[in-house]
Amino acid sequence: ADVGLLADPGRPPRERLLRYATALRTALLAHPGAAALLMTAPMDGPTAALIGELLMAALEEAGLAAADAARGTYLLIVTVVGGVALEVAETDGRAPLAPEADRIAGRQASLTQVPAEALPRTAAAAGTMAAWIGADQFDWMIGRVLDGVLAADPAQSA
Repeated sequence: ADVGLLADPGRPPRERLLRYATALRTALLAHPGAAALLMTAPMDGPTAALIGELLMAALEEAGLAAADAARGTYLLIVTVVGGVALEVAETDGRAPLAPEADRIAGRQASLTQVPAEALPRTAAAAGTMAAWIGADQFDWMIGRVLDGVLAADPAQSA
């Protein structure tokens, strides 16, 4: 993903973070094997270091203390990479992935088999759960993470 999205001085920090997270998700889904590779080795190369630096800078610019910006950076990385990993896990892991609508429809079909009497909440939420692997869920998820991180009370930092 384009690290320049994190460094764009013409955009507010939250927007930069959201745009980068979305671009990273898109890039990882275009190369689904990358998600598995990211879980087998440390992300400690120069690009990873630059990304971390730019994530922390955006979070600090948004008002977080340095320690909270570092924690928030890790949270954002885990959220994006973990979300993609779970999404790719439901495929054969080869590019190109089936269209998102088809993958969601497949999950929906599987979830219709859930016994409502044994798992009433799961059965009731099947439509929402089927879409866990979609862009709308990712947008919701990353938005909630950013809302929480950016609303953090500096007095609560440890």
